[in-house]
Amino acid sequence: MSSVNTMSELEEVRRRLAVLEEEKLQWEAEKRIHSAVLDNALDGIAVLSPDQRYRYLNEPHARIFGYDSPGELVGESWRSLYGPRELARFRRDILPVLREKGHWRGEIRGRRRNGLPFDQLLALTALEGIGFVCVCRDISARKRVQREVAQRSAYLEALIENSPLGIVVLDKDGRIELINPAFQQIFHYRRKEILGRKLDGLIAPRQENRKASEYTARAMSGEQLIRFSAKRRRKDGAWIDVEVHGVRLDVDGSPVGVYALYQDVSERKRAEAELQKAKELAESANQAKSEFLANVSHEIRTPLNAIIGMTELALGSETEEERHDCLEAVSLSADTLLELINDILDFSKIEARKLRLEAIPFDLKEWLGDLTKVWGPQCREKGISFSTDFDAELPDQMVGDPTRLRQVLSNLLSNAVKFTEEGGVTLAVGLSGDGPASLRFQVEDSGIGISPEARERIFEAFTQGDGSTTRRFGGTGLGLAISAHLVHLMKGRLDLESEVGRGSIFSFSVPLSRARRTSSHRISDNGHIRTQGQVDLEDHEGLRILLAEDNPVNQRLAVRLLEKRGHRVTVADNGRQALEIYEQCRFDLILMDLQMPEMGGYEATERIRQLENGRSKHVPIVALTAHALREDRERCFEVGMDAYLCKPFKSSDLVEVLRGLTQAAPVAT
Repeated sequence: MSSVNTMSELEEVRRRLAVLEEEKLQWEAEKRIHSAVLDNALDGIAVLSPDQRYRYLNEPHARIFGYDSPGELVGESWRSLYGPRELARFRRDILPVLREKGHWRGEIRGRRRNGLPFDQLLALTALEGIGFVCVCRDISARKRVQREVAQRSAYLEALIENSPLGIVVLDKDGRIELINPAFQQIFHYRRKEILGRKLDGLIAPRQENRKASEYTARAMSGEQLIRFSAKRRRKDGAWIDVEVHGVRLDVDGSPVGVYALYQDVSERKRAEAELQKAKELAESANQAKSEFLANVSHEIRTPLNAIIGMTELALGSETEEERHDCLEAVSLSADTLLELINDILDFSKIEARKLRLEAIPFDLKEWLGDLTKVWGPQCREKGISFSTDFDAELPDQMVGDPTRLRQVLSNLLSNAVKFTEEGGVTLAVGLSGDGPASLRFQVEDSGIGISPEARERIFEAFTQGDGSTTRRFGGTGLGLAISAHLVHLMKGRLDLESEVGRGSIFSFSVPLSRARRTSSHRISDNGHIRTQGQVDLEDHEGLRILLAEDNPVNQRLAVRLLEKRGHRVTVADNGRQALEIYEQCRFDLILMDLQMPEMGGYEATERIRQLENGRSKHVPIVALTAHALREDRERCFEVGMDAYLCKPFKSSDLVEVLRGLTQAAPVAT
């Protein structure tokens, strides 16, 4: 009995040992499987003790933290792999969650063996009596990509938001998905008003909708770049010119919409139109100037031809009468040439904005009488009438610029006589009613008249009625342009009424002021003579005159003119010589050229005035010069000259200077 029991027990032991052996083999197999799974996992897995020390970890976990094998970390503290900030976070935020819920999952920054931080995704699970199971994944690369994407997105968003071009993104149905501030500014729409709506029906005019849809379709079909210019409508209904660039947007090779840039080119279009207009005007001006130069060439050559030809005839003339006729023709041609040069000089001053008016006293009625004496005979010589209509209430003495006023009226009268074959010319002057001394001037003729087209440009430089006018009547086309500018400087406006075949009326009003009589300076009608103050010349005949002039021909001319009137003349070739002669002799008058070698007229005059300090008598000095600018005249008086005579001059001009030095003249009150 006992033997049988013993055998049974042995069999039970053997059976149990076999079961245990089988369980052991199964457990070892499972252990190998678990170890293989853990060691080959992509994530790092570790088992931590309750005090957070490593009991087990797989190779990926060791590699994530920069270790070669798991054995290097077994028994080490898990906390040594994290920085102070993350450990504080673990105590403050993570550990309470583990105690309450038993697990926690989130992103945290670990620290590799070399001390460099990295981003990881961490999952912690609490196991009672064991500690913690830790699963971590290195997400540094993903976070780096996310940061790069965020940076690029911020960069692209900044480009879109701050772009000066209007940007719009459309879906494949043409509806608006995105617009930038520049687009809102161009079309005056806010985002909430426009998102989700179709762009073509919003800003494209009805007649342009089909064309706009075609552009969108072309972009969606894959055409590389769509570019066009068109008119588009803003929210307020205003039309603007835009330039559009559009491209298709693809995602994974499939079209999802259109990206378009809008640029407001309205200002550029206006500038281009203005530039084109300016170009056309410049071309027209160049053509007018070319015609002007041709006319000037003709106008200069005509009197020059007469001067040269008549001079040659005069030199070979056998009779005094024939010689006189030739020289008279030379004189007329020279006057014509001088008028032409004066017009060109005046126009150059106008273009340079250097033309200035004078405000000096003059006798209005005497001035009008002189004007009548000039133009009455010219009209009678042509066989037409000349009449005047002067207001009886006109004042005697006025202050203004009589030379420039005469120039304007002479231009108007010259044209009136030139273009009138029958009938006559009338000059009317009266009070305009705009002020006590405001005068209205009017020149009326019964000539050929001016067409409406020509009236629009008649006051432009280099312009006449048409080419046939120039060929028939001559002239440069500067007279009316100069006259209009002079009237403008006088604070007036030159007006024109005309009808083809029935004549023309030119008129203007200018404000002047009244004058009283006193001793002052005087200016002659031809504008070449000006005197300043009154000097002691009791008799302007038989004077002892010093002439400072370096040009031999001008010396001979001046000497002959002066000696014919009984004056005695001493000639100096330059200012230095004039100064030496002045120190040795006494003179009643000095005629001083301005531009001479060794010493010019300005310096010579200043030296003479210095020497006069020791003498009792003031010697009048008259400038003789070809310098015709106002600044030259003013400088003459500044250095001590008494009068100014511009070349070319006549003997009567010289007499006028002497008279001006001894007479009083009216000045402004």
